[in-house]
Amino acid sequence: MNFSLLAAGTGVVLLVVMIALFSRHGGKLARLVYQKRVAIFSPDDREFFRALKQVTAEDYEIFGKIRVADIVYPKKSVVPRDARGAGLSPIAGRFFDFVLCDPNSLSVVCAIQLHDKTNPAHQAEIQDDMLKSVCDSVGLPLVRFAIKAHYDAGEIAKKIDTAMSKEPLVLVETDGRREPSISSIEDLKF
Repeated sequence: MNFSLLAAGTGVVLLVVMIALFSRHGGKLARLVYQKRVAIFSPDDREFFRALKQVTAEDYEIFGKIRVADIVYPKKSVVPRDARGAGLSPIAGRFFDFVLCDPNSLSVVCAIQLHDKTNPAHQAEIQDDMLKSVCDSVGLPLVRFAIKAHYDAGEIAKKIDTAMSKEPLVLVETDGRREPSISSIEDLKF
């Protein structure tokens, strides 16, 4: 008996809501309105993409607008379950403008960020430093380029090659301890 009263009450509430929506929109049911983006990339991003493609098309697959959290995430064994959200907060809502991937495995080998130097926001600098730290912690090269009207393909190639040729700091796990292995004295920061 209680179930039938609950069902009847729910039906009445639904009917009232439907009538309100119907009358509010001139007799038509409200519809969600979406608009398709004209292009995935902004004009600045497209210009860089063309130059990047010219430099890397034979060696890498290029993907754009990839969420950082799709590539980097806190280790389950290291970060307690209740702290994982805090581990994701520096990268929440962030994305890489472009990523370079191995053409066979599609594993990400380099991340690329574009920066508008005409708008130097302090908060953006802090977030970029956090993003750099996150990438460094997983051995993912992060290369930054200033947004320009035109790009020099040679400059892009040199910057990417330099970033990818550096041997990353490799952490070796033994008996629960994490010990750094440093490839050269140049990698040390004082």
